[in-house]
Amino acid sequence: MKLALLGRDGVINKSVTGGVNHRTKLELISDSISAIAELSAAGYLVIVVTHQPGISRGLFDLDELEAINSEITIQAEKAGGEIVAFFYCPHDEQDRCHCRPPETGLLDAIEMEFDCDTSRAAFFCVSSAEKDLANAKGCTIYECTNDFPLSTQVKRLLKNG
Repeated sequence: MKLALLGRDGVINKSVTGGVNHRTKLELISDSISAIAELSAAGYLVIVVTHQPGISRGLFDLDELEAINSEITIQAEKAGGEIVAFFYCPHDEQDRCHCRPPETGLLDAIEMEFDCDTSRAAFFCVSSAEKDLANAKGCTIYECTNDFPLSTQVKRLLKNG
């Protein structure tokens, strides 16, 4: 099983101060949706792994998170891609949970649900906590930046096989 793990904010959509707490604040990064379609076409199982502390802070609720994630899914499907799941941590730092990156809870849950080994996954991420999480599980890291967005990093992955 080829597995692509994608952070959300800063990878698929633009990060905004205070976080994307409403679907009207969702602004997709250029070519991120086509990159998801490329991953799907290449046989990758695409899973979004995201930390959303705004839920714990009361800035938005699970219904709004689902609406935001649904919009991303719809756009990916329109482009011929598929996001098979969103795994998210709704906690803030003081919650001391096992799912908040760099803790491994989200990837542990993916391994259980999909009966897979995330150490073989390509992890497209932005934050240092996501990179630490990817390192802890042995994933191959593709750091997304303004100069090297998801679309560029996906091309790099697919070129190198």
